[in-house]
Amino acid sequence: MSTAIPGYRRRPAQARTQERARRILAAAEELLVGEGYAAVTTSRVAAVAGIPVSSLYHLFRDRDSIIDALVAGYLDRFLDITDDISSAVEHHTVGLDQVVSELIDGYASLYRTEPGYRVLWLGGHLDGRLAAKDRDNSSRVAERLRTVLAEQPEAAHRPELVALACRVGVEIGDHLLRLAFQENPDGDPAILEQAKIAVTAYVRQALTRR
Repeated sequence: MSTAIPGYRRRPAQARTQERARRILAAAEELLVGEGYAAVTTSRVAAVAGIPVSSLYHLFRDRDSIIDALVAGYLDRFLDITDDISSAVEHHTVGLDQVVSELIDGYASLYRTEPGYRVLWLGGHLDGRLAAKDRDNSSRVAERLRTVLAEQPEAAHRPELVALACRVGVEIGDHLLRLAFQENPDGDPAILEQAKIAVTAYVRQALTRR
């Protein structure tokens, strides 16, 4: 657990405090997945974590700050996937098809393994400040994708178009991922495959259009 995750009242520097923060976030996620968004209250979280509410308030201001910390952790893991792909691309020549395929597969895997984010994402709870965090994450993913595609032949000498194509491509992929997991809790494989085709086709056409 990073000590710099937004949402904390104070940074949990000591090992004991870090463990308490971990228990609080694990308890919040357990309630979120098991009982839904409304069940995540400071009193319920403290009870499930097995700590006094006063101890929870030493680290988190309120329920919203706990959710903020959860979301920040989820979004960091999305960026980790993009960074891993970016690192691999730096050492190997890969095509646009493979980059998009690995991104879609990586995000689909994360949606499967992070049920708490899936509840927030599909349940319409990413509004207001959480929606802003999600949009910021999409922008950061698009920027990482741009650095990957900058090495592709189609992207030569067209930096502005590459940036726009990546931004729109990420939004297309996000919408189709959402649809895939609405249709199937494990992600509808046919829709995921179509997502790869759609994003790849769009980005390639955008980069080659005169």
